[in-house]
Amino acid sequence: MKKLLSLCFATFVIMLTSISLFAAEMVIEHVYVYPRGAQIRLKANVTGEGKILLPNTFDLESISVIPEDGLLLEKVQIVVLNDAQWLPPSLVPLQLRLEDKKRELSSLKSQAVALKQWSALIESSTPADLSVHNLESYLQAAEESRQKKEQERAAVESDIERVEQEITDIKGEIEEKKPQTQGKVIAIEYKTLTSGSLFIEGWTPHARWVPEYSLSLSTNEGRVEGQLLAKVRQHTGLIWNGIIQLHTAQPVSSVETPDIPPLVATFTEPLYGSGAQQNGRMLKTMAVEETAIPSAVEETITDRFFTTKGKISGDNMPVTLLLRDFTMPATVSIECIPLLSSQAWIMASSEAIEDPLLPGKADLFIDGMGSGRTRLPALARGEKLTLAFGQTPSVTATREEIIPKEGSNWFGKGKLAQGYTLNITNGLPFEAELMIKDRIPVSAHEKITVEVETLDPQPAEKDEKKGVLTWKKKFKAGEQWQISVVYRLSFPSDKEIWLK
Repeated sequence: MKKLLSLCFATFVIMLTSISLFAAEMVIEHVYVYPRGAQIRLKANVTGEGKILLPNTFDLESISVIPEDGLLLEKVQIVVLNDAQWLPPSLVPLQLRLEDKKRELSSLKSQAVALKQWSALIESSTPADLSVHNLESYLQAAEESRQKKEQERAAVESDIERVEQEITDIKGEIEEKKPQTQGKVIAIEYKTLTSGSLFIEGWTPHARWVPEYSLSLSTNEGRVEGQLLAKVRQHTGLIWNGIIQLHTAQPVSSVETPDIPPLVATFTEPLYGSGAQQNGRMLKTMAVEETAIPSAVEETITDRFFTTKGKISGDNMPVTLLLRDFTMPATVSIECIPLLSSQAWIMASSEAIEDPLLPGKADLFIDGMGSGRTRLPALARGEKLTLAFGQTPSVTATREEIIPKEGSNWFGKGKLAQGYTLNITNGLPFEAELMIKDRIPVSAHEKITVEVETLDPQPAEKDEKKGVLTWKKKFKAGEQWQISVVYRLSFPSDKEIWLK
């Protein structure tokens, strides 16, 4: 009963603290989350004179107070106050648990002291009727009693260690989840002539969201089923519970009218000394940080955004929200690139995507089995998506040199030759069309010539600019195939050649 009363009193104290901090009833009406930061709109019912306290996680200059129609304001002032004891509502359960553990620890320590005192009392006392006849039975009973109390004392000490560790863990969790307020709160002091609602809007940098995907490839049906997810976290100390709007375009602090300066051609002067350093500083100043702006489904002329619903605690713990499900037709291929790996890649491509893709991490699945993780690029509507879903050890492609690097007349001043075979094996239990890719050098100088001696068999496609060769062939289950490649490079004998 005493423990129950203590718990109720602690709960009452915390409730009073919360009421004194947030004196007016507040409701979070809107939350607009951006890649780095959030705009929050709160509603408070007010009358007379009072004070609204917010955590010091808002940009002070961004806070605006707007009365509803009919509310007459006599005074509004925004100030910062010291309050190191403030605790966000989401951490109140942890604080209650901490106080409960402290009371448990105090009780255990009292038990330990009592057991210690009892042991000292037993050892120092002797019964008045002790004689030679009952000495043995007395000593036996005393030893049994001592052992029992020692066991009880050891159990209590073990419980003390356990509870002390739990207290340390809870304190650490509170400190980790508690927003960094520097021991301050933002106070909105007001005085009204009528009753009504005050709307408070402010920007916080302590929030962000990133898009993530879950993509499942069906190789039989040639389809990618996907989910677009939002990983949201915020460390404001307030609990968001309701409608949340996730924006993909970061608001800018200033906008300037674009103007193209003239491009002047002139002779350069040698750069040395302070001039070179000054020019280096100028180049650094001219550098522009490029930030990829992700795409979304709902669009305006300047932004794309999602509207969803969820509960985001203010302790910086990430929450994943489902934004939408989608399906894309896909062409599935198996590609062997022995230059990169002996195992083939499972590829999927969609010629023209219907909805834009946001850049973000994606969990990949092939026919229901997890195959890996990748990062999607930002793609606009109508662009082609090509994505590797993973590798298969059942299809292999190895490269074997057929011309040694030393001891051959192919090597010498002004000439270099390379020859190898590509050995491909379809270890799948069914027929499959495979795509094999390799490359030959491309010349970056007119005095360097590349002559292909052998390509057997001839590739189905050849990219002259990149030197990439592509073969396509249907393989029966267990079938093996070999490709032979030999090429020669000629260049001035007084030069050294680099392949990179």
